[in-house]
Amino acid sequence: MLTDVEDSSNWFVSADWLNENLNNPNIKIIDGTWTIPGSTAELPEAVIAGSFFADLGQWKAVTKLGAPFHPKEIIGQTLSQAGVCPDNHIVVYDKQGYFSAPRIAWSLRAIGHDKVSVLRDGLPSWLANEYPTIYDHQSNSEPTNYITKLPLVSAVTLDNIEELIGTDIQIVDARPAERFAGITPEPRPGLRSGHIPGSINLPLNKVKNSKGKLLEDQFLVAAIETAGIDLNRPIVTTCGSGVTASALAWIFYDIGKHDVSVYSGSWAEYGASDKPIETS
Repeated sequence: MLTDVEDSSNWFVSADWLNENLNNPNIKIIDGTWTIPGSTAELPEAVIAGSFFADLGQWKAVTKLGAPFHPKEIIGQTLSQAGVCPDNHIVVYDKQGYFSAPRIAWSLRAIGHDKVSVLRDGLPSWLANEYPTIYDHQSNSEPTNYITKLPLVSAVTLDNIEELIGTDIQIVDARPAERFAGITPEPRPGLRSGHIPGSINLPLNKVKNSKGKLLEDQFLVAAIETAGIDLNRPIVTTCGSGVTASALAWIFYDIGKHDVSVYSGSWAEYGASDKPIETS
């Protein structure tokens, strides 16, 4: 269902802010690092001191393809084991800088947790400032019984996508341009190449600078508008499997664009269907 996202403050926090609040018992830090299966990218071994791990790979494994959200029970279990309470402020980061952390953060808001931020530019920004790291995840909190609530974010399904094609709602695809155009084969076997008819391509790397850091807000808006996206019209984000779609959605929320939904099934579902596609 396409609805406005509940407003929140502090969609992003800086490494400086997190370091200043590192010993605040109300702050819980999640390492949301996930890599695409088969990836050979080398990531740092260090983690932010006091952070615990949320296994997005496990969440994805138990989620039916096309489901709008991960099962709230598994997310609640993760938070319970880490000693998280509903009023805690959760900060999520990943080792790439800005990749999978927004999917974790978006999923936490999908179970009704309001106080969620993403560490801007992730672990690389933390390491650049030489802030405290360790080599093993930890949580110093006693386990809780986290009770999930109604979603604070909006998601759509394959049936919704079919209904939205050709309407005023913009479908924005975060995949690289070559995959969007159908020039490069999809990394997942059995998927067609191309994109949802009428969709707009905004690759995640287009909202980052040459050093891999997120653009400042005014430049983010310029990149979005250059891609042909109208910020006065509703948006649905998509990608390969819902991860970078969430990263784009989080950016839209941060710049004040809240009528944005995520298509979690993304091309993993759409590309395997018999729905119409475009290439170019």
